[in-house]
Amino acid sequence: MSPAETDATRAGASAGQTEPGGRPGRMGPPETAAPVLAAGYDGVLLDLDGTVYRGDEPIEGAAEAIAGLRAARVPFLFLTNNSARTPEQVVEKLGDVGIEATAAEVLTSAQATGAMLRREGSGGETAFVVGEEGVIRALEDAGIRVLEGHPERVDLVVVGWDRSADYAKLRRATLLAARGARLVGTNPDPSYPAPDGPWPGAGALLALVRTASGVEPVVVGKPSRPMMEAAADRLGAARPLMVGDRLETDVAGAEAVGWDSALVLTGSSSLRDLVEAGGAPTYLLRDLRALVAPAIPAARLRAAESGDALAVGALLRARGLEPGRVASRLAGTVVAPGTPGGEAVSSGRGGTGSRGEPALLGTACVEDLGADGMLRSVAVDASVEGCGIGSLVVAGALRAARVRGVRRAFLFTDGAERFFTALGFSPVDPGGLPAPVRVAAEAAGCTHGATPMCRELAASAAPAG
Repeated sequence: MSPAETDATRAGASAGQTEPGGRPGRMGPPETAAPVLAAGYDGVLLDLDGTVYRGDEPIEGAAEAIAGLRAARVPFLFLTNNSARTPEQVVEKLGDVGIEATAAEVLTSAQATGAMLRREGSGGETAFVVGEEGVIRALEDAGIRVLEGHPERVDLVVVGWDRSADYAKLRRATLLAARGARLVGTNPDPSYPAPDGPWPGAGALLALVRTASGVEPVVVGKPSRPMMEAAADRLGAARPLMVGDRLETDVAGAEAVGWDSALVLTGSSSLRDLVEAGGAPTYLLRDLRALVAPAIPAARLRAAESGDALAVGALLRARGLEPGRVASRLAGTVVAPGTPGGEAVSSGRGGTGSRGEPALLGTACVEDLGADGMLRSVAVDASVEGCGIGSLVVAGALRAARVRGVRRAFLFTDGAERFFTALGFSPVDPGGLPAPVRVAAEAAGCTHGATPMCRELAASAAPAG
């Protein structure tokens, strides 16, 4: 088996392609005294829709995980971009899916919107609302008078999720914004993850009003700072872990304020979405039960540097791979450091750092071949197999390649087709391979018996992070 074939097979086997959030038998509360993942933080912020429940259906393991957080005495807060419900209604909803909670444990984007406007001194102003009871009450609690019907002018137009929104209401919101009202969105979520598929979310309604009026809104909910800072203040946490199902809100919001994040694969974002996201989660979890399972290492991806060559080579050799031209391919390589502070060091014992942790948790490379690229040198440390790090480093290498202008990524594998399919790759006809890809693959000896696969990479100016 060739180095490139082996790389691909390693990625599929060691990245936990069917259980990215933990190893088999590690998806419930820990059976040992090992510290649980959530205990490494001074609080946990839990998204709701798509993370704890989906529509009216509970997500498997959520109630068990939340009970585990209470048992471990880990402070947590339910943090939702859904502005339709009041905190009391959210508590009732949680009860319907088997989770006990109090209103003090809930922060909605409507509450965060009211708090922001209160801080800005908007009390006494008038507002027209596209939204439900949750946002109306939050504004009234902030001293803002909500006008219904067909007002000619208001100070604020506030748009949240509204399942009764019709053309007349959206038309009125557009007219008022165009006449000078400040446009505020409770959250940017384009869709709501319902059991039968995505429904239009508050972000979709806000986009309509913004497009029609030409007015740029102030958006409060995740990933915006007002929501994240309000959550940290409520929880009294300096370094919380943000947990949710959306890359563009939950993960991006945490990244914007410098927090770690965990993406659960129970809602909107999928593995293939990791490639086109602006950044990456710190953890990739199957569901919330991984929070109360023994801790897994944090994957804080970064571009490889010149000093990483020894550690990358050591990791590849430790996994039975031939390092080859590691130093010459560092420009296309992404690494997940495993030592404190991210130092890339090698003790010569299979890439182990000075404290016994691996110098690198994982690595992947996309070799540039003009407008195309070839994914290779994919490996994760044996100690973190099944933790989702393979998926994260592969996606990170592909994101970096997009920024460099690579438009298609190719690979060769003889056993990890399922893993790469989940990341958006599809098998291709060997006879249709671009000449630079075919030549590079033949030079590496990885075409015999291997399945070529390809993924289109949309143009991007986003950082590879």
